[in-house]
Amino acid sequence: MKEGDVREVISILVKKLPAELAFDIMEMALYVPHTMIGNREEIAIAGSFESQPYLSATIPETESRKGVSKLIFNLRSRDQGGSSYPESHGTYKAGWSWIQVELWRNKASEERPDSGAGLAVLADKLSVKERSFNGSTIDQVYDDYSDESDDPDSFYCWHYYHGYSQRMEEDDDKYKIGTWILQRNVHAKREFTSHEIIWDSRIDEPSVHKVPLPERDLTYRDEVKWNGIVRFWRNGHVANGRFVRELKPGDEIRVVMRAMFPAWSCIVEKCNIECWWNL
Repeated sequence: MKEGDVREVISILVKKLPAELAFDIMEMALYVPHTMIGNREEIAIAGSFESQPYLSATIPETESRKGVSKLIFNLRSRDQGGSSYPESHGTYKAGWSWIQVELWRNKASEERPDSGAGLAVLADKLSVKERSFNGSTIDQVYDDYSDESDDPDSFYCWHYYHGYSQRMEEDDDKYKIGTWILQRNVHAKREFTSHEIIWDSRIDEPSVHKVPLPERDLTYRDEVKWNGIVRFWRNGHVANGRFVRELKPGDEIRVVMRAMFPAWSCIVEKCNIECWWNL
């Protein structure tokens, strides 16, 4: 839906209706500007301990003063199709195969914290003052990683993460804002599963402290230590309004396949991204 077409319809409605009512009608009818910003239909695989980009898309310029309203991701994916944990087959539990989204911003778009200034400056920059599990998470959902390694780089690599980056990462002209889980794969399902993930600016991810806990089998390491993971048990994804509110024109979204530990794989067959704007 082009912005010019939307403006034309609004101009017709406001001749007969109050402007507020005209905008409400447009939004209820979903007659708002939106466009496909990324699409790929090709099988690609990330093996164990791999991180493989699948698709990238750039947020285009818009006349909307309120910015992006939502992103819709449509993808088809699966893991390797088998595991030695039959009690979790067909669920989103205890899996080590997922798709994540990285947000990268142009270096020239704003003043950045100095890479040597540490996490405190980055947290202040992003208005994230302390750890929580309600969408303002700074990366990992638990603090204790001494059982893995004293090397921060190892910690960063070995744990799946969901939130703003703890360390500065950059390439030639961009720097990374953070990494968020987009979709966990169904555990040990051989067929591809279609997923629609809607990240709406009005809906934040649930707090781990408020998610009703189903009967929990805490056999597995990811479930024992990462209480926040229960948010993904129902359908493999969570809301992420904070991500959408963060978006600016020129930002790059990178969809990345991830798999951890021997014999695990992440296989993606298709992914597209729709960007919707506020009126």
